[in-house]
Amino acid sequence: MMKDKIQSYEEFERRLKSQTIPVIKDVATNAITRKKTPIFLRASFITIVLTACISVSIAAAVNYTGWKFFDSEGNQVFEVRTMTEEEVEPNRTYSEIYSKYEEVMEEIQKDIPKGQFKYFLVKEAYEEIGGYALTMLINGEKIENVEQLPADIREFLHLKNEIPSDLVLKAGTMYYDVPKSNANLSEDMYKEAKEKNLEYIIKDGKLTTEVSDINLHYESKGMNVEEGRKIQMMIRPGSEQMLTTGNLAGYTQLTEDGTNFLYGDHMIYFIKEGDSQKFLISISTSWREDDFDEEEEKAALLAIAKTILN
Repeated sequence: MMKDKIQSYEEFERRLKSQTIPVIKDVATNAITRKKTPIFLRASFITIVLTACISVSIAAAVNYTGWKFFDSEGNQVFEVRTMTEEEVEPNRTYSEIYSKYEEVMEEIQKDIPKGQFKYFLVKEAYEEIGGYALTMLINGEKIENVEQLPADIREFLHLKNEIPSDLVLKAGTMYYDVPKSNANLSEDMYKEAKEKNLEYIIKDGKLTTEVSDINLHYESKGMNVEEGRKIQMMIRPGSEQMLTTGNLAGYTQLTEDGTNFLYGDHMIYFIKEGDSQKFLISISTSWREDDFDEEEEKAALLAIAKTILN
């Protein structure tokens, strides 16, 4: 599954911004990819471990190909690194092939009932990249009020309908995780597609009750298009490692009240961790470039992050 390693967040980020239905790839298991919410095409989705709910001092070692984080005993607790060309190639092939089926996937996705998803496999993609080609089509649950979120997540992260800088929740989406699948599923689906001479094949699946992603959009009260500001918050249960195709050199590490953050490309990244919970969180702005002030943006993002940490 995708809880430990992520192949690429670029497509995930781009699509999350536009609220369309995306593609995330898991290189680690060589078995599953999923199509669901997602991320804008800019740098990478990077994150950093911090000392939020546990008293652990974090020391970070960084170079231009990755960030590693260690606890006070010298144990590595998180890593984000740039993928090698060998790791990038399957993702590139995947994107090229599946882009031809975008309308087909969106049409299928519209009719998926709540609590279910669809496995989707393109025969050509399987022939090129094997099990990496298996995709999931998933509908998110619309969020209009934070009370709709699971109480344990909402309370642990201190999520509110209003956050600093006069911002109010306008929309959100919550996604549930997919179950572990049979290691031979993609091969079996490919064989069936080949036997029936199909370009692609679909199979039903049932979602788990475990939350995999939460995306919340906040806007200024009384906002108009020209003057208002927007904030997007992405929340994901924690993992041990992330892979990215982005350049990690252009980000800045910030420390506030003993907590470490990573800032870059109009975003701030961090992890909140407790005894049994760990969440990767990113908060991004969509401020107009002609009205942009980096120090003001960093201060605003840190203020919001602190409402989650405290």
